[in-house]
Amino acid sequence: MRCSVRSLLVLVVGLLPPSSLKNRLLNLLGHDVDPTATIAPVVIVGRTRLSVGPRASIGPLNIFRDVSIVRIGAACDIGQLNWFTAAPLLVDGSPNPVAAVFEMGEAASLTNRHYVDAAGGEFLGAYSLVAGVRSTFMTHGVDVVDNSMSTKPIRIGERSTVGSNCKLLPRAMVPGRSVVAMRSTVVAALQGDEQLFAGAPAKAKKT
Repeated sequence: MRCSVRSLLVLVVGLLPPSSLKNRLLNLLGHDVDPTATIAPVVIVGRTRLSVGPRASIGPLNIFRDVSIVRIGAACDIGQLNWFTAAPLLVDGSPNPVAAVFEMGEAASLTNRHYVDAAGGEFLGAYSLVAGVRSTFMTHGVDVVDNSMSTKPIRIGERSTVGSNCKLLPRAMVPGRSVVAMRSTVVAALQGDEQLFAGAPAKAKKT
């Protein structure tokens, strides 16, 4: 019952407009929000725990569902209408040490209407950018050999950009200071900093 009451309080407080009072209330409920952070009305449900750094901003109508650790660095920016999720059935008992972790390094940005499956872990390097709309980050999939679900993290390097409407799959990695072109699909770890990657699957096109 106590857990249910707390969950309801978190949901209600998350939907409040941004204010220093809202930040204090979230902290009292077990989150870690810097006094200078700005959190618009958002939906916080399940196991989600927020850690929001100085001057970070989270826009309206984002949904955080069962992401155990949401770590937003200083001066980060999240737009609006994004969905962050980590299904417990994929996380519970997983050998993946970064399961259900979403992390943004300093001054990283994620714009609007993206879908982030953080079951396997999702990491955006400092000053990186997820641009445009409707990109999908999928960190779990079916292992057809073992007949099981597996999770693997996605990593975006420092000062890199992922264009609009991209798809990144488990184990995807974007090197530092690189660009992934619009509508590209990243299926593995890309190689080489300061490259333009494009296509499905994405491949290096030029420095």
